[in-house]
Amino acid sequence: MIPLVPATNPPLPKRLKAHRAPTTHSASIPSISSLAASAPLSAVSSNYPASPSPQPPHAHVASQNVFGANSRYGRTSIHFMGPNSNKAPRNTTPPKQIGIATPSLKTYAKIWEHKIPQSEPSTLHATQLTVDQHTALLLTPLPLEIRFTRTLCSGVKIEMHSTGQTVRVPENDTYLLKEYTLSALAHVDALAIGGSDGELSWALFPMCDFDDNWLLAWAQVFTNTPSPSTYAVAALLPTIFALLDHSHKARQLRSRHLEGKGAKEEAVGRSLVLAVADRASNMEDGEYVGDSVIETGSLAYEMVTPSPGKEIRGSVIKAASQRTTNKELAAHAEALGIPSLLVAEDPEMLSTVTPVIEEMPSLHLVSQKHSADSVECLIGEELREYGLDDDGFEAAMDMAIATGMKFDGINTWQDIAAKIEHCTNLQSTLFLEQDCIALGKLQSLIGSDIELPWNSLLLFAWSVNPPEDEYPASSPLYSCLEPLGTSVINLMIGWYYSTKYPGLSGYDHTAQRPSDAVLIEIVVESGLLDLLQDISAGLRTKVQAYMAELNAIKTKELQRAQQTGIARRAWSYVDGPQPVQLASCLKKIMATLFLLPKGRRFQWLTGFFRNVIRPFVDERMPLENSQTDFRPQQLLDDYLCRRKCKETELVEVLIRNPQGKPGGALWSCTLKSHGSVISTAVSETKSAARANCLRPPAHAIDNGLDILPHQCICEELEALEEELVLFVTSPAADQKRKRGEDDNGSEKD
Repeated sequence: MIPLVPATNPPLPKRLKAHRAPTTHSASIPSISSLAASAPLSAVSSNYPASPSPQPPHAHVASQNVFGANSRYGRTSIHFMGPNSNKAPRNTTPPKQIGIATPSLKTYAKIWEHKIPQSEPSTLHATQLTVDQHTALLLTPLPLEIRFTRTLCSGVKIEMHSTGQTVRVPENDTYLLKEYTLSALAHVDALAIGGSDGELSWALFPMCDFDDNWLLAWAQVFTNTPSPSTYAVAALLPTIFALLDHSHKARQLRSRHLEGKGAKEEAVGRSLVLAVADRASNMEDGEYVGDSVIETGSLAYEMVTPSPGKEIRGSVIKAASQRTTNKELAAHAEALGIPSLLVAEDPEMLSTVTPVIEEMPSLHLVSQKHSADSVECLIGEELREYGLDDDGFEAAMDMAIATGMKFDGINTWQDIAAKIEHCTNLQSTLFLEQDCIALGKLQSLIGSDIELPWNSLLLFAWSVNPPEDEYPASSPLYSCLEPLGTSVINLMIGWYYSTKYPGLSGYDHTAQRPSDAVLIEIVVESGLLDLLQDISAGLRTKVQAYMAELNAIKTKELQRAQQTGIARRAWSYVDGPQPVQLASCLKKIMATLFLLPKGRRFQWLTGFFRNVIRPFVDERMPLENSQTDFRPQQLLDDYLCRRKCKETELVEVLIRNPQGKPGGALWSCTLKSHGSVISTAVSETKSAARANCLRPPAHAIDNGLDILPHQCICEELEALEEELVLFVTSPAADQKRKRGEDDNGSEKD
């Protein structure tokens, strides 16, 4: 588990001027403010023609404006340095060219730990760049061009220079080195926070000693170690910025915050942006601007992380505007990538900041047309060409960003793995060979006629790669599956959740380790038993023996629950259907759903209404007649007829959510459109609970969970009713809204 970031902000760097040793090289190192000031403020135009970026005098670096000289993406050039970088650049135009972002924190940390031994000294060498089989991606922001030089164990050297002039830093002048590096690093990374509408790529950062600055403070939190390695610390940088990048990511953070799940992102965002604003400010010889930097950092923080409402963000913007000059605020806004998030998230705020940020020529995408859903501007059309619908669109975009892949020639799992390997050029470090084998076997087991949610599965495989010690040793099932390795287990878990709960993303799957009961269903439904047979017959036997033991335990639990009348939370794994009376089936199912943990409650609830109630309502109960009496018996009879189910199979059918396409908002339409149906069902179930006539369905058993008596159902229902208020729109409110739109002459939804 990753602990929450402490409430206090990590300490900012010490003033480096007091510690810096005298040197003759300081004059050759430009400050951030002087470089930023070099951009002509009078160059604002509608087309923003491209201007050549200063080029380093090295033959191995290929430079190109990947968006075309006259494109609306303008002057930003992204430099790719790799095995084929000496070839002539290929002219491309959007949306066919996208930046290559970084994978997840743990995967990236593994790459650095693998590529760079910790025995390597943390020094920079300003020598000419040489490139071998590894790829080095470096960012070229405007108006600053920076390259870092480090000699890796493989012979790769990454060069650091500014505006075409190589900066030579003596190795013994650590404070001068740190001041320049952190200044440049903050400026580069701050641009990556907002993404400037997607045209920027990510950078591999220098391996410096971060022992006394803000980076170490939250690196300790994320790595959960008091002394994280330099390489692990550096590997955290792209991941943190990825959390804040692009407007749809910010919306996800805000959504989780409103659900009480965003404390970690919020704390990280505050400490991160404050530090970045400090380093991106008008720094002169190590001096800090002071309060205006903090205010501007708060402004950026409120823009890129969750916040309770517009009032807070508005007050911060106002305070920052009053305490800084227009030019300072514009520079900070540009460096922190505020415009796209500002426009996409809160268009009403634009009038406050637009006069300021319009002074900066590189902010040429500050418009609702270009800023909202910025990622779609780059790769949306290409994804559409390959038939990805709206439900899977966001997950596919995330995957495209994470891999830099263009969806051409991808038909099988092997094609995906090969494409990822080709794009990253990391020799399967990103996508392990074991994962490729598991995906290929999974595809062959399930069959080519079933469309697997490969986008969600790959995202999940990247976002979860836990070490073995995160799996409790007390679980016999995990000990049985241990020879497979965590990669295969995670792929199976990802496939299971992607099909079981189509609305969840890879992030949502990682909240907690699945129970043994869930793992058993994964083993059975995903065909993992066949995969185990291919790997080891003895392993398959062990798993089957454990499954038989667990089923025996569940059978005893079922008998005990039937004798005592005590319901337990719902998972259905006991073999064979149990008799259920149709007359009380709906009430029992509803009670079972309400006994679920709150984290799963709406997934189950919406699965039930999506597959059972909504088809009935659409056919028999139009929205304008939604006050019609709700008849559970008639609904269930019709459902049984359509599905040709037996009475004894009904609970099994409803509890096991049918497979659906990945992605999509599961409950937004269902709960809002048919609020009266839900309210009626909740009311009937609540009345039945008070009458103490509920009986648990035969399959509502789960091993190892606390027992909940019937009298607790009323409390669960009352709590759920309060939550439903946030999602349910009453028919009266809908009618009032429609009348208001008609009066104003607006079009109906």
